[in-house]
Amino acid sequence: MRICQLIKMDIAFQFRHGFYYAYLFVTVLFSLIIIFLPLPFKQLTALFFILTDTSVLGFFFIGGVLLLEKSQGLLNNTAVTPLRLTEYIFSKIISFLLLSLVSSLIIQSSTLQVPGNIVLFFFTIIFSGLLYTLFGLVLGSLAKSINQYFALSLCFVVLLIPSATYFLQWTPHEIFTLFPLTAIFLLIKSGIYATPISLWSISGLLLWNVLFFVFAYLALYKVIYSQVSFIFSSGQNFKKGDGR
Repeated sequence: MRICQLIKMDIAFQFRHGFYYAYLFVTVLFSLIIIFLPLPFKQLTALFFILTDTSVLGFFFIGGVLLLEKSQGLLNNTAVTPLRLTEYIFSKIISFLLLSLVSSLIIQSSTLQVPGNIVLFFFTIIFSGLLYTLFGLVLGSLAKSINQYFALSLCFVVLLIPSATYFLQWTPHEIFTLFPLTAIFLLIKSGIYATPISLWSISGLLLWNVLFFVFAYLALYKVIYSQVSFIFSSGQNFKKGDGR
C-alpha cells in the first residue's frame, strides 16, 4: 500500500536527520525526572510532560521536518510523482503521531501506574497529536525560513495563554474548557485518574478541535498545492479535481 510505504520513508527521513534522537532525549529526560520525584508528584508531573509531548513538541518538530524538506527540494520532487497530496499530508501526521504516542506511553510507564481509563487516555493522546501536528504543518508550509516559522509560532503561544491561566486557577473552569489545550489537559487527566469528565470538556475537545482540524487541513492543502502547482504542465499530479 502506497501510504504505508510513504510512512516508512518519512520515518526513515526523520530518523536520518536526528528527530528521533531528539525525541528520545526528551523522553528519557522526562522519564528520569519522574522516576526521581516523590511518589505524590510522579503522576501529576507525567500529566504535564505528556501534554507537552503531544502538543508543543509535536508542533515544533513537524514544522522543522517540513522546513527541512522544503530546503532540500523534496516537496517539489514529490510533486512530480503519482503521490496524492492527501497521502503526503497524512503520512506526515501519522509518522509523528506514532512517535508522540510511543513517547507518551514511555513517560506514563515511568510512573509505574496504569491509566485508570486506558481508552480515553489513548484517544486523547492520538487526537492531541493529530491536531497539533497538523497545526505545525500549516505554519511550516507557510514559512520560508526557520526565523519566519518561529515568528508564526507566536500564534501558537497565544493559544497557550488562556489554557495557562486555567492551569494556574486564575480563570473559571467553564470559560476556557473550549480551548484545545485545556480540553486535552482535562481529558488526559481524566484518562489517567479515571475521574468523571464533563460533557462540556468532551465537547470542547471534539467540536472546536474538529472544526480547527478541517480548517487547518484545507489551509494546508491549499498552501502546499500553490507551492508546487507551478511545476505541472500536464496537470496530472496533485490535481485538485481528482482529490489529490
